[in-house]
Amino acid sequence: DMGEDEFMTLDLFKKIARECGEGGLFTMKFSMRGEPLMNPDIVEMVAYAKEMGIHEVWINTNGGPLTEKMARGLMDARVDWITMSFDGLGEIYESIRRPLKYDKQIEKLKMLREIRDAHNPDCMLNVQSVWSAIKENPQEYVDLMKGIVDRVASNPDMNFEEFMLVPDEGFICPRLWQRMGITSTGNYLKCPSDFQMEEIMCNAKDYTV
Repeated sequence: DMGEDEFMTLDLFKKIARECGEGGLFTMKFSMRGEPLMNPDIVEMVAYAKEMGIHEVWINTNGGPLTEKMARGLMDARVDWITMSFDGLGEIYESIRRPLKYDKQIEKLKMLREIRDAHNPDCMLNVQSVWSAIKENPQEYVDLMKGIVDRVASNPDMNFEEFMLVPDEGFICPRLWQRMGITSTGNYLKCPSDFQMEEIMCNAKDYTV
């Protein structure tokens, strides 16, 4: 729980995107701990980011809010990459992604692919699952998804009760120099994985990127 549940305003986003474009940012990703497609301005945000010269605009989504109109808008806005979290098949998917329905989401994936092919063939379509949802028959999952999308991936499950992480005093996390996390209200996070906002550096309303 990040303690934020509001949408980033379009004005704040445009300020950030404009500054990112001026700074030569390569990739902008709509993700963190929210659902980007719930933002009513998402299509305009993608289009503006591309207009500002950002090379790669990426969306992570669960696909729930996706509509045909939105898919056409995103492709016309020249989105570069869409990753849909699609955990398992059938009942397993529905148990993890409740209240989404498996058959409906498969149809959305196929619809997205069809619109992508017609309007923006350079856009990469990717699905990813947690490993535990497909471990019984990963090939069935891969075979189905490779018929719809360009790339199929799985993420390891993080079980902190069974696995102990041993600190390495010599380790320096590279993510501080690779990524910048900005929350929906404009807070710059010291660490892009600081989802509980324990170390906020400042706010985008007051400081430029």
